[in-house]
Amino acid sequence: MLFTGIFRRGKIKSQIADLQMKRMKLQDKLKAILQYASNIADGIITPEEMANASSSIFGRQMLYMMRCVPTAIMQGQQAFQMYGPQYMAQFNAVRQDPTMAGMMQTNPMLLQMQFFKQALERQGKIEEKKVHEEEKAIQQDIDKVEGAIRLLEGELGSIEKALEQEGKQFAPKYV
Repeated sequence: MLFTGIFRRGKIKSQIADLQMKRMKLQDKLKAILQYASNIADGIITPEEMANASSSIFGRQMLYMMRCVPTAIMQGQQAFQMYGPQYMAQFNAVRQDPTMAGMMQTNPMLLQMQFFKQALERQGKIEEKKVHEEEKAIQQDIDKVEGAIRLLEGELGSIEKALEQEGKQFAPKYV
C-alpha cells in the first residue's frame, strides 16, 4: 500500500497542477471576453480600446468592426431613405414656424449619422448577447474545474493521512 499510495499521491498532484493551469487559462479567457464586452458596449471599438486589447481578442475585435460597421452603414442608409424625408419635412416645418425660427436646424448628414449610430448600437447589443452566453459557458467550465480540484485535494488529503499512518507503522521503535 505504501508504494501505491506514493504513486497515487504523485499522480493526484500532477492532475491538480494540470487543472489549476486549465483554470488559469479559462480565467484569462474570461477576462479577455469581459474586456471585449466592455469594448463593444457602445457599438464601436475606439482605436485606444483596440490598442489596449489583449492579443487573444484583437482578431475578434477586428472581425467585429469589419462585419458590424458596414452592416450599420447599410442599415443607417436604409433608415435614412425610409424616415429621412419625414424628419426633414418636420424639421423644415418647424424651421418655417416664426416662433421656432433658428432653433431647429438640421443637416441631412447629421440625421444619417444618427441613424448609423443607432444601427451600430443594435449591432453591439446583438454581439453582447453572444458574448454573454460565451461568458456563462466559460464560467461554468471554471466551476467544473474548481469542483474537480476540490475533489482531488480531498482525495490527496486522505492519501496523505494514510501514508502518514503507514509511515508510523513501519518506523523503527527503539527501546
